[in-house]
Amino acid sequence: MIMDIQNEIANKIDRPIVLVGMMGSGKSYVGERLAEMLGFPFYDSDTLIEAEQGNTIASIFENKGEPYFRKLELEKIISLLDSRRPCIISTGGGAVINPTILNAIKEYAFSIWLMADIPTILKRLDEDKKRPLMQVEDKAARLQELLRVRRPLYALADIKIDNNDVEKDELTLRLYKALYEFLNLR
Repeated sequence: MIMDIQNEIANKIDRPIVLVGMMGSGKSYVGERLAEMLGFPFYDSDTLIEAEQGNTIASIFENKGEPYFRKLELEKIISLLDSRRPCIISTGGGAVINPTILNAIKEYAFSIWLMADIPTILKRLDEDKKRPLMQVEDKAARLQELLRVRRPLYALADIKIDNNDVEKDELTLRLYKALYEFLNLR
């Protein structure tokens, strides 16, 4: 039964699926899992940028600045969307603040917002030193500030999935159900 649903969903998808949401919302994990379930390639824009630059995102921020990183992010995400083939793309948390990226996602992809609240994100990022925007004393206040700007942009996503302390199997079922309904397969 699950295999039939997986195949039905995979056969109906004709463009990239882009995952958006805050850092720590689970985009990379969910993206890998969704790509595996549907038999699609998976691309993490941050990981691809790091590989191409031979440097971490934190180092790029520190040495060349956030505007330089955002330029790389724009180029990478647009190049991934240009293929218009079914794949799963995990974006950086701030990608949606660029109107060009946001418009390209709306035009050329399906989007899924992985929603996570601040306590969940803080728990997931507790020991994480890789996130340049989180290298501050008051991480909760920083997340509030970022969410204030980003939440309305994330909310434009085609599908919204709550990923607050959800068991992996339950998350998988939520993804299947949401995609099934979004693609009008019911």
